[in-house]
Amino acid sequence: MKRYRPYHHIRKSATILGLELVYFSIFMFGVVFSLLVIIFSFRFSLVIALFGINALTYLGLLLHKRLLQAIRRRYANDFLITGKYPWGYGI
Repeated sequence: MKRYRPYHHIRKSATILGLELVYFSIFMFGVVFSLLVIIFSFRFSLVIALFGINALTYLGLLLHKRLLQAIRRRYANDFLITGKYPWGYGI
């Protein structure tokens, strides 16, 4: 019988297809929009172009996510404000 491990990092970020929920919703909005364009137009070249645009959007969102993660890892201490202000978080 197959054993399953529980996913403990759900609080970090929930992902669908490797994208965070915000990025996934942007991607799905683009897909639905392109499907509407395909339905109301009858050119095959437009179908191929929209497929390419959706693929580039997906790859761009994946790369954007990884770029943000790399920046957060490198400059994690610069983004923390807990130790910078002795009177608290606000200014």
